[in-house]
Amino acid sequence: MKKEIAKKNIPDLIAALSKRHSLYAPIKKGNDFVFERIKDPKHVILDYPTTILPPTKFFFPSRECLFNYQNGKIKIPRLRERTLLFGVHLVDIHAIIQLDEIMSRPHQDYYYLKRRENMTIVGISGNEKHDDFHRALGVDVRIGYDVFLEDAGDRFLARSITKKGDRILRKNWFKKTKIKERLSAKKFTSSYQHLFELKSAVERTKDLKVWDKYASLCYGCGNCSFVCPLCFCSDVEDKPSVEKGKGRRERHYDACFFKSFTTVHARGAEGFTFESNHRDRFYHWYHHKFVQLINEMGKPGCVNCGRCIKYCPAGINFREVLEEAKRGLSKNIKSQISNHK
Repeated sequence: MKKEIAKKNIPDLIAALSKRHSLYAPIKKGNDFVFERIKDPKHVILDYPTTILPPTKFFFPSRECLFNYQNGKIKIPRLRERTLLFGVHLVDIHAIIQLDEIMSRPHQDYYYLKRRENMTIVGISGNEKHDDFHRALGVDVRIGYDVFLEDAGDRFLARSITKKGDRILRKNWFKKTKIKERLSAKKFTSSYQHLFELKSAVERTKDLKVWDKYASLCYGCGNCSFVCPLCFCSDVEDKPSVEKGKGRRERHYDACFFKSFTTVHARGAEGFTFESNHRDRFYHWYHHKFVQLINEMGKPGCVNCGRCIKYCPAGINFREVLEEAKRGLSKNIKSQISNHK
């Protein structure tokens, strides 16, 4: 279904939708933008750059209760809240699509998928000012949302692809349209279209100095993991109550940059750390995203949203790291050929 809506009517639409959903949309906070629950539609800013945290946090929160237990009985949260994300960029929609796949196999993550089931997504196109890296890693404009709003001057062209989206477009603010789509139905051209070249560059350069160079700059703070829409490392913690036989089990974000993440308590009181070297943990982050996930899913664990670059206190740019790894691999191959001759 395709219709159009005047931009001046967007606040009224948001107000109406927020009566039936817990509605989250981008607002300005300081010098940055965040998705927050909306009470006043006038605070919503749809002309925005990438947000600090990705919308995936609403499906996979930083901390959540997996279950409560008391006297041998377990109670799992029912997760019934109906949520709507309004104004999600294509790059983040693409990340949600990939995380859906990750959380569905080989075992289904009940908590993630239940929240996803209860979620409605209204996407929005970027513009010349805030293109939001849309053409970065091949974003399909036809999937991953319920309604998509494409900028058309003083109006939006609205396209729905689900029954939930159709119900939204039946509201009075949407009118019949003759606006033609400008976004291609094909996947955008990727600036990193040679994914297997990247895979090889990471997989075959573990011993090169490029990883020493950037690991020495890295603070190991985990910022890049916590703002990444496709980092999903977590830890599980039991929290017993002072009352006998009562407590809860929680899941919370973790990061492979932390030494504690790779420590298992199997050898002595201090346990055993299988990646005790910070350089190895730094390399592992890239290996997981650009080797392991490509092997498992045919896609990298990255949509090139740029958050890890923007919020890295050491100023590390993952694109520069990958390009340097590629050059290092090429130089190494040429050296081997020369030596062979």
